[in-house]
Amino acid sequence: MKVLVLNKKTDSSFIVKGLLSDRFYKIGFFMVILMTGLYVFQVTEMTKTTYAINDYNSEISRSLEAIRTQEYSYLSTNSFSRVAEANFEKVESFKYVELPETQIAAR
Repeated sequence: MKVLVLNKKTDSSFIVKGLLSDRFYKIGFFMVILMTGLYVFQVTEMTKTTYAINDYNSEISRSLEAIRTQEYSYLSTNSFSRVAEANFEKVESFKYVELPETQIAAR
């Protein structure tokens, strides 16, 4: 039967010194700076995108208003109300063209 015996004691002060070393603080400080920089970058990009979307929406609404104005001006200039202004003669009789057969197209 084999028995494994560990003679070396675990030194808790070694673990604490290893975790709380100067290198650990440097890495932690670097990570905090990195995360803060990324956060600021994301917020600025999100703000730019929001302003761009608002600009596009206002441009679309201005374009739609211009289209409505142009459509209204076109319809007002080309409406049937201008027919009354024109000097057309009143039709008194109608003459229809009579076809000799009832079928227009045949095989």
